[in-house]
Parts: sequence; C-alpha cells; structure tokens
Amino acid sequence: MRRADTSTHAVLKRVRHFNQLYEALPQKPEGPALLYEEPGSDSVGYHLLGDRLVVGRLPKNERNPTGCDLAFKDDQMSRTHFEISFTDGFYVLRDLQSRNGTFVNNDPQGMREQTLKAGDVILAGSVVFVFTGD
Repeated sequence: MRRADTSTHAVLKRVRHFNQLYEALPQKPEGPALLYEEPGSDSVGYHLLGDRLVVGRLPKNERNPTGCDLAFKDDQMSRTHFEISFTDGFYVLRDLQSRNGTFVNNDPQGMREQTLKAGDVILAGSVVFVFTGD
C-alpha cells in the first residue's frame, strides 16, 4: 500500500487545490462544518457540525450502530479515527487512539485533543479536512 505524502509541501499543495474546489461549490455550508476532499474524486464535500461527529473507516448502519457519522474507504484511517464535539462553546477535536494519528495544521507531533479554530487543517489517514468555524 502506498502511503499518502504528508510533508508540509504536499499538504499545502492539497489545501490550495482543496480551496479551489471549495470556491467552485454551488452551495456553501451554512454554519460550522467539516470540509473534506472526496477521496478518489476531484470534488469537495462537507458535513455540518452538531454536538458530535465521529470520523473513521467504519460506517454507521444497522449492523454497526456505533460506527462513524462520516466514513471513508481509507486503509490509513482507523475504524473510529477522531471525533469533533461541541464542548463549553467550542469545537474540540479528539483523536480516538487512531493507529496513524490525527494531525492539525501539519504539526508533526500529532495530537490527542485540541480546540479547533476556523481554517484549521486536519489530516487523518490520507484525507485532508478543513474546519470552517462559525
């Protein structure tokens, strides 16, 4: 399996491309959202944020009622990779003991828990996300 290039240059290049795709969206999210580049395509998707969002490989369905709200077919992502919850007036990102870590703004140390700010870039597996804020 080929691992995604997570160098700062590669991530910045993906974010620039991502921003171009986002600007082309016919309808932008209204309210806080998690944007992501659709794996294997040239489009951007988004998920509006509520009280809690779990992201990973395992989709939520009848067989897996505790699966992820937002699931990706990405071997580098854990079954339940990270969650974003609304806590004390802030959106907080928590790594769920993922195998490959969760990185915010390409910090090489990764993170376990971090309050998000508008524009934060999140890397989980080979998927790049952007937190829009309010």
